[in-house]
Amino acid sequence: MNETMVGRPAPSFRLPSAQGPEVALEDYRGGNVILFFAKGMACGFCRQKMSQLARGLPRFRELHTEVLQIAPTPLDRARFYARNFRLPFPYLCDPGYRAYAAYGLGRRTFPPTTWVRAVYAGFTMPTPENDWGEIRPAVSELGRLFADDDLGLFIVDRDGIVRHAVTGSHLLLEEG
Repeated sequence: MNETMVGRPAPSFRLPSAQGPEVALEDYRGGNVILFFAKGMACGFCRQKMSQLARGLPRFRELHTEVLQIAPTPLDRARFYARNFRLPFPYLCDPGYRAYAAYGLGRRTFPPTTWVRAVYAGFTMPTPENDWGEIRPAVSELGRLFADDDLGLFIVDRDGIVRHAVTGSHLLLEEG
């Protein structure tokens, strides 16, 4: 858990959206926001979490809460996803990891032997249940999928204060 953020103003950002114009956190001031930092649509586990958040949207909206997903997906690939899949909430693109860094999310790289094991696991592991099914990542997405990015879920209140934060590694692979 990233407790250093809780009780502090949420870092500001303005990012391009797969569905259209740029989006800033300040655009949602006056309501609550759930920020979901993920690898994006190419990641089966991230799609599973997206599905869970999408199913909660009616209740979240009753509570004046919106969901924003932030992924390191390049804008052209994100727009492909928006054209081909019903994305339930704004899918914001941060390929330079600026918003990730502002929220204290890390990114680790591993030696080639770990990549080989990760590729094998990726091809043999069943896709987690989600509302979009299996999606084949573009070749340009593979390097990002095999990096060990922190995921994050932050709840920001209507005044722009972080009230809850959960962060952590997507996949911990040990060298053996």
